[in-house]
Amino acid sequence: MSVAAEVFPDKRVAIIRFSNPPVNALSKKLCTRLKEAVANAQQDANIRAILLMSGEGLPFSGGADIKEFDNPPSRDNAEVGPLSLLIEEIESATVPTVACIHKYAFGGGLEVALACHYRVSMPTALLGLPEVKLGLIPGAGGTQRLPRLVGWEAAVRMVLTGDPLPSTEAHGIGLVDAVAKGGKEAGATLQEVALTVVNDPKTGCHRRAINLPVPSNALNPLETCQTIAKKAGIKVEASDRGGEAFQGALEALAAAALPDPRRGLDLEARVFNRLLRSEQSKARRYVFFSERRVASDHHLGLRGDESLVEIRHVGVVGGGTMGAGIAIAFLDAGARVTLVEVTTEALARAHEVVQGIVASRVRRGLMSAAQAAVWASQRRFQGTLSLGDLSETDLVVEAVFEDMALKKDIFRRLDAQCRPSTILATNTSILSIDDIAAVTRRPDRVLGMHFFSPAHMMRLVEVVRGQASSTAVVGALAAVIKRMKKVCVAVGNCDGFVGNRMLFSYQKELQLMVEEGADPYRIDKLLFDFGFPVGPFVMSDIAGLDVARRIKQQRQQRKLKQSSTGRDNLSSERDSDVADKLSESSGRLGQKNGRGWYRYDPAIGKGRTPLPDPSVQTFLEKFRRSKDLTPRNPPHTDKEILERSLFPLLNEGIKIIEEGIAKSGSDVDIVWIYGYGFPAWRGGPMYYAEHHVGLASLLAGLNKYAQKYPCCSHFRPAGLLQDLVRKGQGLVARL
Repeated sequence: MSVAAEVFPDKRVAIIRFSNPPVNALSKKLCTRLKEAVANAQQDANIRAILLMSGEGLPFSGGADIKEFDNPPSRDNAEVGPLSLLIEEIESATVPTVACIHKYAFGGGLEVALACHYRVSMPTALLGLPEVKLGLIPGAGGTQRLPRLVGWEAAVRMVLTGDPLPSTEAHGIGLVDAVAKGGKEAGATLQEVALTVVNDPKTGCHRRAINLPVPSNALNPLETCQTIAKKAGIKVEASDRGGEAFQGALEALAAAALPDPRRGLDLEARVFNRLLRSEQSKARRYVFFSERRVASDHHLGLRGDESLVEIRHVGVVGGGTMGAGIAIAFLDAGARVTLVEVTTEALARAHEVVQGIVASRVRRGLMSAAQAAVWASQRRFQGTLSLGDLSETDLVVEAVFEDMALKKDIFRRLDAQCRPSTILATNTSILSIDDIAAVTRRPDRVLGMHFFSPAHMMRLVEVVRGQASSTAVVGALAAVIKRMKKVCVAVGNCDGFVGNRMLFSYQKELQLMVEEGADPYRIDKLLFDFGFPVGPFVMSDIAGLDVARRIKQQRQQRKLKQSSTGRDNLSSERDSDVADKLSESSGRLGQKNGRGWYRYDPAIGKGRTPLPDPSVQTFLEKFRRSKDLTPRNPPHTDKEILERSLFPLLNEGIKIIEEGIAKSGSDVDIVWIYGYGFPAWRGGPMYYAEHHVGLASLLAGLNKYAQKYPCCSHFRPAGLLQDLVRKGQGLVARL
């Protein structure tokens, strides 16, 4: 960490460079040293301007050092910290201060830039206030200065989404005063532009953002902010659904309309400190660090001296919805994609799906028409009917339906036709990677690459190691997944890997409760209220009841085979076939044909809105009679439904860690947050188990249900859980 001030007498400027690799985090110590440097620079009577710049190769700043948030103040109106003191020094400077932004200015870094009298940036720079993603709000004046500079609408969008703006857009709304031209060394270019801005007679000497008026005639600023958010399509959750930070951000933004700016700054500080101590923010910050931990080279087992294949040409086998989505994901990563189908008709459909996704992006402003044209003009996406056309690819991802014989046949042929260095991956969600790798001569270059649907949108990719999978190959996939802007979690090989293995236990217990008389719609509401984006029975409809039935049949066949060899025992295990019977008896496939656990009307919500179906209740009554089952009396309580839903999920996750399928609780949590919608504000299943339920309470609850339902193995406590409780140890880190 360093702060270096250099004076240029001929230009009458002082340039203060600060460095704190890798993201130039504004630690308390760095803020203190920067404040001293700014104060000292003003003592030179010949200085006409102060330029703040990052050290060579570093971004302007990624924001405050989040690790220093671990010991929050005990009260809302805590004393002013070093970052706020630095900002006061910059803003009150007697000579103009200019933030020279290279790469990015995020969070506290942008708040420092907002305190400067001017801001200039490189054309590729990004500017943003991502604090809501950590369960916080900007706490160093961001919610007060930003509306004064850019207006309510832009400020509300930036603060509530947390998404960064490119320099050109930031310049268009007045956040940046000038954008440098690219092509030259960043430091020198920014200096030139900064001096041009300072010397422009049209600009005042000291344009302090905090003293600018808020451009609004609104009688109710809070209502104004809420209306802007609604019109912009920004979903602002209620506080009890993880929205504490969003509600706090609205409150702070509205305070920018107060006549005295100091009152707004004081309110912002109180809200920030309150959120810093909140359980929601602690959980979101844990998720922030977990996401980075699971994708780190150290966590992936990389030493740093491996030679990683750079994946530039990718083959995709299978052009259905999943395959087309995977193709788009690789195109997003800058790769060239060749997609293989078995018929010209299927290939044409795949092209239509890809083109439809691209057209939709252009319509929604997510991609320019020029970008779409580049994809086409460079012929980065091509189709073929021959696996032989994949011979020179760096990676092939197979995305056909879940049939082991079919997948083995494809991998045999790929192994014979692709060059030895080509990595072969399967998108299977349940089948054994080792069994597939065994039919090739390159088991070290075979692994799972489990995308989640829709593949071009969902952020998670489970990279599944086989017994022989090379660490360097895992590293190569992690690198291309990072280029996709997705999250890579490397896991071991077992039935369902991490995500689906936990899902199987969860779904089984849900269906067993329905057999006992619990209302599936009530279960859905309870789990939606818990924080899932949709209830589990709605999710079953989206995934397809026929798909779930087919997967279940395949798993049962494998378990029967294992049972015959003594590797598994199914004789006493309790199971449910209520979903299978619902699908088989009345042709219910789910959302795809408008009938599943719910009914779907094409005229309502484009056929995607779940509507309760009285005929499902009739079916359940008949089903229970056929099984000689009587609905529970008294009925299930809300507490029991939640415990019996979630406890098997938590227990299975701990078993997965115990077996080494997942390396840590962070891996499990990231899989379930990004792949299955577990609420991030609860930290993920493992974090929730430890910091909300409590490991001792979880163990006691599992033992209680294991006694009551001895034929349900998902209630038998994991050995690791018992050890942790006995030793008084934790499972995941606490913030």
